[in-house]
Amino acid sequence: MVEPAVSSVVGGIKDLAVQETTLLCGVIGEAGFLKDELQRLQGFLKDADTKQRSGSESAAIWVSQIRGAAYEAENVLEDVDHMKKRSRLKKGIVGAISSDLPNHYLKSCFLYLAVFPEDYSISVLDLIELWIAEGFIPHTTKRKQEQIARKYASELAQRSLVQVVSKCEAHGWIEKIRVHDSLHDWCVEEARYAGFVDVVDSTSGHVGESSSNTMISYRSSFQNYRDGKMNPATPNLRTLVGFGLSSFSLPKLRFLRVLHVEKSSLINFGSAISGCIHLRYLRLRWCEHVTLPSSIGQFLYLQTIDLRDTRLESVPNSIWDIPTLRHVYLERGFSAPKNCPPKELQSLHLDIPDEEVNCFETLPKDSFGSKCCDLVFTPLRSGGWMEVEAMPRLSRLVLGTICWNTKLLPEGLLHLPSLKELELHLQDMDLISEDDVTLKKLRGKGCKVTIL
Repeated sequence: MVEPAVSSVVGGIKDLAVQETTLLCGVIGEAGFLKDELQRLQGFLKDADTKQRSGSESAAIWVSQIRGAAYEAENVLEDVDHMKKRSRLKKGIVGAISSDLPNHYLKSCFLYLAVFPEDYSISVLDLIELWIAEGFIPHTTKRKQEQIARKYASELAQRSLVQVVSKCEAHGWIEKIRVHDSLHDWCVEEARYAGFVDVVDSTSGHVGESSSNTMISYRSSFQNYRDGKMNPATPNLRTLVGFGLSSFSLPKLRFLRVLHVEKSSLINFGSAISGCIHLRYLRLRWCEHVTLPSSIGQFLYLQTIDLRDTRLESVPNSIWDIPTLRHVYLERGFSAPKNCPPKELQSLHLDIPDEEVNCFETLPKDSFGSKCCDLVFTPLRSGGWMEVEAMPRLSRLVLGTICWNTKLLPEGLLHLPSLKELELHLQDMDLISEDDVTLKKLRGKGCKVTIL
């Protein structure tokens, strides 16, 4: 009678041992089951100790093995208990810091960092545009949303919730931040528990599954996802973020508002987003096989479009018909607007060859509207596109990778009446002399010139 019973218990212990690694990874519910099994084993051992005296050698061996397995189970439980205590301590510290944030806007901004992979260097400029598109930045009459968002990023850094990776030499703004590993884990867990964001990572599994069926997240972040086809938790998904996705097919999500994808290969992308008329933010960086639908001009809520370092044949000229565009980042394959660009346009980043810059010389004088204040050209070999009154409201100009064959700044810079900041990225630091006439005149009228 002893041997069959002991054999059955040992079989159960074997299965539990296989799960030990999973237990130590934090599946605390399994620890309770193991504890119950251990208590039953202890009761069985007391009874088996007396029965083995009947002379059964095999029963004695089984009892010895069970006793060893029971000791191992006790060690596992102690390790899990230690992990739980450390986790509670960590949650207590980080939770206290998080709860001390002054408003729910800032707390949402902090939790949103869970959408980025661990150890990822986050561009503050990208983050600001994401926060605004998500509705985390309040509207005020005194300050622009971008200014409030930049203040939020600085406050998170001051509270040591993020680490500053780099700052802009020109004006001291924080350029890139990073989240410490332990804080990142907390963000992911807290965001999951609150149904704030769902994180899926092929290297660690579905780490962000909602805590209950009633807490459905409308945001998903796919990191290093290799399964090809994405099946978000809900067809009403509002936000989709992806990093390192290998040949994935995007499902049709008609309510999508935010789409941020990096270093990925996209299949049938154009048809998948053709109906995303609610899209507010579209950023595709270092992506392949991308095609944009001709209907993109009907995305009447789109605020940000970033296609830098992404391979595509062409950009539909209808993007200039989108009235809400605020930030545009383009490279080759696009055409200049035939008429005036959107009135809400605030920043235009163009990484284009010099021969294509001439397309801007044919635009109307006030082609960039009354609110466009930030323009970036990379690279640049001439300044012929700058004409009198061409950009009357342009306040900040960045000229990247300048390599023109002269040591003189173009006089056209003096034709920009509202220019307050000029940032020059030179291949040769000695290219522009401090005695340059245009440089002196710019500084003389209050323009801050930074040469990098």
